[in-house]
Amino acid sequence: YEFYSTYLGRDSIDGAGMTLVSTVRYCPPESPDGNSPPCPNYPNAFWDGTQMVYGAGFAKADDVVAHELTHGVTERTSRLFYFFQSGALNESMSDIFGEFVDQTDGVGDDSYDAKWKLGEDLGVVIRDMKNPRSTDQPDWTGSDKYINGIDPTFGYLDDGGGVHTNSGVGNKFAFLITDGSTNFRNYAIRGLGIAKAAKIIYGAAQLLTTASDYSAFAAALKQSCASLKAASTVTTDDCNQVTKAISATGLTLSPANAKERATPLACAAGYEVLSLVQEEL
Repeated sequence: YEFYSTYLGRDSIDGAGMTLVSTVRYCPPESPDGNSPPCPNYPNAFWDGTQMVYGAGFAKADDVVAHELTHGVTERTSRLFYFFQSGALNESMSDIFGEFVDQTDGVGDDSYDAKWKLGEDLGVVIRDMKNPRSTDQPDWTGSDKYINGIDPTFGYLDDGGGVHTNSGVGNKFAFLITDGSTNFRNYAIRGLGIAKAAKIIYGAAQLLTTASDYSAFAAALKQSCASLKAASTVTTDDCNQVTKAISATGLTLSPANAKERATPLACAAGYEVLSLVQEEL
């Protein structure tokens, strides 16, 4: 709450002072596979549309807490659909602001080696935003780690179209404009720091719509930076760094591995598709 208020001028999840509610030590009533639920150690956390929910121990990780809270912010702004690139953007937004909170609240391990790793306070590395490839994520849209999100054998969606994998592209972008890089894909990028990076990305997020993809994100980032420049919050060179980071991560490119189905998923006559979405860690 304090990060969103101080850095971005937002009053809670809905922008209007919404009470923050959490459930800890959550355990599902039954396991999806019909076996006994993993109680008391449900190994995950999620946003359920009204509150943050954590398995035992997960609430001690500040980046996880802010990750789930940000799902609520996204739900009340762009409402990015949890599906393929829009879903990857949804997950990336939660990772980005989760890590921004982690690095500014003075809690937990913010050492050089732990910085940009999601979940380090849990004793694991869920994702690495500085080096997404180390956790089998793509660091740009042309990466061999980018997945098409469809099971090759049975044709069903894999993790909503790869939302937790392909979020690595947006995560790498955030790292680049925050901390910079002397050479990522032949681009030298000067880091802008969290204060400026957060405002640029948050401003872009307000311009996104439900089905926005990485290309739309790139356009929104440029517009956000231009607006902040007009308000003397950032400089022309700051916006040049954003443009370079967009090129370095290939946000405007069509991912080579993002093949679409030849025919859409369909149901038999008299039935309809029902999508059940839960935004998890």
